[in-house]
Amino acid sequence: MGSLKRRLSFLEALSVNIGEVVGSGIYMFPGLIFALVGSGGSIFVWIVMGVAALLEALILMIYPYLYPDAGGWYTYLREGLPGELGRVTSFLFGWYNLFILPASTAAIAIGFSSYLNQLVSIPSGVVILASILTVLLALANILGVEIGGKLSDLLTGIKIVPLVLIGIAGLLLGSLSHLNLSDFRISGLGLGMMMAWFTYSGFDASVPLAEETEDGRRKIPLSLPVTVIAVMALYMLVVVSAIASLPADILAKSNAPLLDESKVLGSWGASIAILGASLSMAGACASEIISRPRVVYAMSRDGQFLRSFSKIHERFLTPYASIALYFILMILYELSGSYVWLVKVVTIPTLIFSLLMYLGIFRLRRQVYVPRLFSSLGHPITTVIVIAVYSYVIYSLFLDDPLTSLLSLVVVFTGLPFYLWWKERWRS
Repeated sequence: MGSLKRRLSFLEALSVNIGEVVGSGIYMFPGLIFALVGSGGSIFVWIVMGVAALLEALILMIYPYLYPDAGGWYTYLREGLPGELGRVTSFLFGWYNLFILPASTAAIAIGFSSYLNQLVSIPSGVVILASILTVLLALANILGVEIGGKLSDLLTGIKIVPLVLIGIAGLLLGSLSHLNLSDFRISGLGLGMMMAWFTYSGFDASVPLAEETEDGRRKIPLSLPVTVIAVMALYMLVVVSAIASLPADILAKSNAPLLDESKVLGSWGASIAILGASLSMAGACASEIISRPRVVYAMSRDGQFLRSFSKIHERFLTPYASIALYFILMILYELSGSYVWLVKVVTIPTLIFSLLMYLGIFRLRRQVYVPRLFSSLGHPITTVIVIAVYSYVIYSLFLDDPLTSLLSLVVVFTGLPFYLWWKERWRS
């Protein structure tokens, strides 16, 4: 059996992160957040959640430095939490990564095809285009991690251009007098923060690629805060531009504010926005398909899942079996349409796994020495701030939709019987 080789650069790790973060959220949520919290509230939410993401990136750096492993969060939960708690939590995260997250990736592919089909108008084009994208990305990543990395570079670079163009055009054609910082509504703050969190999430997409990145122990951690700073600057440009260029009543009712904003520029502006949204979601799919199957590979290698999914292709040196499994699950979700409700249950488990992982930092800092740059800068203050902010978001989500929140946890805990079965199987 082959082994993973270090073929990715810092730039490719960075493009995977940015490609994952800049997806559908920035095209959908500026208007919804504006409707919830107002003009001043919007600026507050985007800045606060950007700063929270930056603090999260800084405290997360300790994990890929200590464990430059293909498992990513799966490994971090196992090592950060003590004993059996770490083992069962990491398994449940892997279970969630395998059976729930392909649904969210499939949804992004459907979002890509929904936008693109507005330009090409193919009958049944939504499912067809989504399936074509999924096949191409899966093949590219099986044929070589460097191919997947270069593809991520290309898509990330291309998809940022329309956002920058729309942002600059909106500032030039709009008026900053529309920014009313006193317009701040507290009632929708929790839900607005959740939407902004979702839009900033994914900046750590490269951590499962640490085994395949040159000097991954240093470059992967450093890519995290750089990603957040770059994305936060881009998002603030886009959000301020949307508020400046669109009337408040239109922005508050818009599910696609950047598309509405681009119409001011004429038909070519709308085409740029549609193409930009399509490429944005294609880039997010590319980042997820290159990173998430590595968690399945790591679980299989550790004996926590079927051994056949730990296979490395002898020629291409990629975990082709785990990529193929992730691809098949994505296709099933795309064809069935059953992924929609699953996307809604992704947020709560992700935040809870995040909190558990960051609690593990308190234990690691007492047990091992880490150079200051990678030692969760500002800990414990930064760690406590991140835990407090995300706890508030979880609390707000439970209040807003308790049924979906509880259902999301039930789905995750369906993996518990399988953990007990694999544990006995491994012992025997």
